[in-house]
Amino acid sequence: MSDTVDNRDKLPTRREAADGLDDGQLGQAVASAFDGIAAPDEVKRATLQAIAERRAADQGRDAEGAEMPAPGNAARKVAERTAALSGARSEAGSAAAAAVAAPAPRRRTRFVAVRRALAAAACVAVAALCVLGARLYFTPAAYVGIDVNPSLELSVNTFGLVVDAQPLNDDAGAVLEGLALEGKPYDQALDQLANEGLSSYLSEDAYLEVSVTSSDEGLAQRLQGESDAWLQTTGCSGACSRVDEATREQAHHAGMGVGKYRAACELAKLDPTVEPEDCAHMSMRELRDRIAACHEGGAEEGGHEGEGHHGHGWQGGRR
Repeated sequence: MSDTVDNRDKLPTRREAADGLDDGQLGQAVASAFDGIAAPDEVKRATLQAIAERRAADQGRDAEGAEMPAPGNAARKVAERTAALSGARSEAGSAAAAAVAAPAPRRRTRFVAVRRALAAAACVAVAALCVLGARLYFTPAAYVGIDVNPSLELSVNTFGLVVDAQPLNDDAGAVLEGLALEGKPYDQALDQLANEGLSSYLSEDAYLEVSVTSSDEGLAQRLQGESDAWLQTTGCSGACSRVDEATREQAHHAGMGVGKYRAACELAKLDPTVEPEDCAHMSMRELRDRIAACHEGGAEEGGHEGEGHHGHGWQGGRR
């Protein structure tokens, strides 16, 4: 055990081994050591130069006992390069730390943005539906002419609601005065007309004609069905007909309701001495009686034919 210790004491130290080398051997040893270090070539060269300057300074101090000189240019370059590299690493580390520390966009932020976009889209959709709904509500999809002696026209939207009521002669103006038919379902508007505005005209010997004009087949059939049901409750003769738009425009141009205009045209064909304009002040009963008298052997009341009449509706009553 003592021999081992003694042998160890006899081993030269690293400094003693280095002192035993000459400058060439020492430089070669340092260069070989640097080959295994991963560092920029510039740093290696500056370091080797600094080592050489430091070694020369040590030798000079040992020989003259003077103070160690200040580091040379190579040493300063090594220090500056090392500081620069340290600073770059510090800045890179700080940037990386900041990037790590900076929170990613929060899911809540994205959720809020999506929710706002959906809310905006929903508002646009609701506004569009409101505009479309308002347009559909106020736009007539069918016109229903009602002729007794008063002649009037109801405008009905696609939902079956009355959106307008227009008198077509003076008697109808008096009938509609004070009545609020707008916004009511068509069948309810008919009931109100029968119970209030037209009640004095719907006697047993009266003749009532309803004319439906619409390009909406489903709505037209619905209005015709409701009109037929209403006619049967009035206690007077009548009919419900489907009429095209051209006939409706011609009737308005002549200043008459559709039903009265069609009856006037039929009478004018049967009696050349009668002009359609002469019939404007006649009641539907008077027109039906004149038409019946013109037919040989008489004609069943309400059995007239005309453009746009499809034979749909309830007919009957007395002459």
